[in-house]
Amino acid sequence: MEATTVQAAIADGSSQAAALVQGHPAAGLVLPAEGTASNVSLQRYVPGMPLKVGMCLEVNLDDLLESPVQPRVFFDEIRLSEIKASLAQHGQQQLGQALLPQPGASKLTLREGHTRRKLLRELGKPTMRVEIVQPGRTEEEEAVLAREVNDKRCAITVFDMAVRLTEFLDRCETEKRALPPGESLAHRFGLGSATRVSEFTTIGRLPRPLLQEMFKANFKRSTAYLVARHHRRSNNLTDTLKLVEQIVREKMPVRRLEAMLGDENQQAAEPVPTAKARQKSLAVTLVEGALKGEVKLFDTGVLQLKLKPGAQGQSTAVALHTRLQQLLREVGLEVKAADAPPN
Repeated sequence: MEATTVQAAIADGSSQAAALVQGHPAAGLVLPAEGTASNVSLQRYVPGMPLKVGMCLEVNLDDLLESPVQPRVFFDEIRLSEIKASLAQHGQQQLGQALLPQPGASKLTLREGHTRRKLLRELGKPTMRVEIVQPGRTEEEEAVLAREVNDKRCAITVFDMAVRLTEFLDRCETEKRALPPGESLAHRFGLGSATRVSEFTTIGRLPRPLLQEMFKANFKRSTAYLVARHHRRSNNLTDTLKLVEQIVREKMPVRRLEAMLGDENQQAAEPVPTAKARQKSLAVTLVEGALKGEVKLFDTGVLQLKLKPGAQGQSTAVALHTRLQQLLREVGLEVKAADAPPN
């Protein structure tokens, strides 16, 4: 290999370039994408310089932006201390990931490495090492990629997912954006199923101090949801924090917690409609009049649908009724089993 080619590969700094010079005496100067030694010199990023996917760069911390779809919210203090001590003693051993910027952009957006950036700043370090990666084609795709790569470093928790979900739903409401289907929300935030959207939203609406305590106690999703339902009913932070302390102290299994909160959760799950019903237009197009009826939204938050077959007959009405229930569940709404097909 000619020296000029080796020099170009070193300046490139990508894993592909590392493969080109493998076995060459200069190969140790070319860094693989999987990591980097802190004592190896990297090209310094300058705003406006030409970039391509796979390049490894030294970037000023002020030139790195936090991703708007960063999935992590809560951090384990012991783990943070360990990472900080390692950075102080050994330097940065793992590359962060920064998105290939749009033409004209002067700063780089992190996909992964937000924690290291924060700790490097606390240590007084001016720069961070990153690899340039291809952005997702859409915001949703980038959110999934960010969640997956961060989850490999350290598991994204129920509480991270719940908070980011509710933030996203609030942003959609503020920006007057249509909500994605339940399956898209579940995929974007790693919920496992569209039926979990409502459950995670209930958890994500809890006060941050309460979420922090449950995160520290490593509560599972089922326990966190029961606590969230209790708090939604009591609306008393002190009372709910005491419940959390009791669960931790007694190492309370979920079945015992369910039994203890059974009566109040049953009440919370089945609010009784009041006479203060407000008529609302149904934002669903019913095909060719096969179903007709009315919709009411009660002050309790209950949406009541009364549907019956139209001129096209019973079989079409039943099929549409079943499909409507499915659609409501897909967007995270709770549909009672009592909602039988029309007679």
